[in-house]
Amino acid sequence: MNGASMEEVWDDINLASLHDHSNTNTSSNTNRHSFNGYTVELEREAAHLAQENAKLRRQQERFLAAAPAQLPKKKTLYRTSTAPF
Repeated sequence: MNGASMEEVWDDINLASLHDHSNTNTSSNTNRHSFNGYTVELEREAAHLAQENAKLRRQQERFLAAAPAQLPKKKTLYRTSTAPF
């Protein structure tokens, strides 16, 4: 070998694996945090859209309830027997 004792080699291996493991944890924590933030944002947007949808439904119900009262009675046309065909 290159003069390194077995203990030094194992220490290097253990330190390298610990370093890689901490990077993996950091990366997964970052990904988890990003995903949780994205999920929270989607839930907030869904709640906002549900409120807006409920508001629009109430508004539509008011318009539909008021619409028949505003329409005048429709006059019907009568066909005559003297129509030129």
